Amino acid sequence: MNSVYGNKWSCDRGFRRNRNGCVPIAIPANAYLTPAGDQWNCERGFKRIKESCVEIEVPENGYLVDSTYGDSWKCDRGYRADRNGCTAVVIPEHAFATNTTYGSGWECERGFREVDGACSQIVPPENGFLSDSTSGSGWDCNRNFRPVDGACVKIVPPEHAYLSGSVYGSGWACDRGYRAENETCAAVVLPDNAHLDYTGNDWECTSPYRRQNGACVLE
Repeated sequence: MNSVYGNKWSCDRGFRRNRNGCVPIAIPANAYLTPAGDQWNCERGFKRIKESCVEIEVPENGYLVDSTYGDSWKCDRGYRADRNGCTAVVIPEHAFATNTTYGSGWECERGFREVDGACSQIVPPENGFLSDSTSGSGWDCNRNFRPVDGACVKIVPPEHAYLSGSVYGSGWACDRGYRAENETCAAVVLPDNAHLDYTGNDWECTSPYRRQNGACVLE
């Protein structure tokens, strides 16, 4: 039995209540009774239109998918939906199909990048290597080098500095007690009643003094 009506009786599986009786559920062709037994669904490869199950037309180079909304088919890899059919994706040399419904439908192989609808080889400069990024130049510089005008230039820290390992900025940072000034590291000059701050590259006043015009003064 399926759902209960009231507290006295319910219809057998394959029947539904109609006023004070139970009538058979009319199951159309290419349909089946659901596990609950009180309604029906269309078989795979068919879709419900009113009270019938109509065969889903799958275009050439397409396949059925189980979907409760949208299209009931998708295109094979290397094809994409175009109105009611599947059109082949034109893939340039050194590219592969992505099987997506957006964009070009293809991506360049590693070591290549998209340029004007084609895949152009990425040639890293000396002391450079291929990166995993899909944007930018497609290459990064080795450690201790940084990109400058399409080349990888060695980072030479000034006196009292060390390599920071950062891909941004100069690539070096000043030792504790020094601060960057142009391309050098100058000693931080502490006024009276001051100490190095948490960065080590500047100073702050010791309580209860406060900073004013390069000195530490009492309020």
